[in-house]
Amino acid sequence: MSEDQPSALPVVSGTNRMNLNITNNTINNPEVVSEHAILAQAGTLSGDAGQMCANVTGNNAFAAGGNGIRMRATQSTTLRLPNYVGPSTGAPIAAAETFVAGNNPLTTDTISVATFGSGQLVGGAACATP
Repeated sequence: MSEDQPSALPVVSGTNRMNLNITNNTINNPEVVSEHAILAQAGTLSGDAGQMCANVTGNNAFAAGGNGIRMRATQSTTLRLPNYVGPSTGAPIAAAETFVAGNNPLTTDTISVATFGSGQLVGGAACATP
């Protein structure tokens, strides 16, 4: 896929589960008022405890007004990055940002990975194919 619009990934809310495989895309979001090119966020509301598996690899993502790739685990949610080994909480999580950058070497824009509240980041097996 090659687009001039962001790829806003759905937000996991409640206690739902979601598996995402976002691979080999070129996403250019040139608007300064825009947000992020790729956004994967687990949780937004108090009480959210869902789980998201996000396999984000091989992408070239740019956003003039935000991050090329932004990943968040908030409230009591869990964000799983397949094969990630490193710290599970923090804002930002430098080891996770380095891991995501290594999986998306064409993305030269900023990459941001963080947890807030009781959210946590984990590694593990590949995401199931949706």
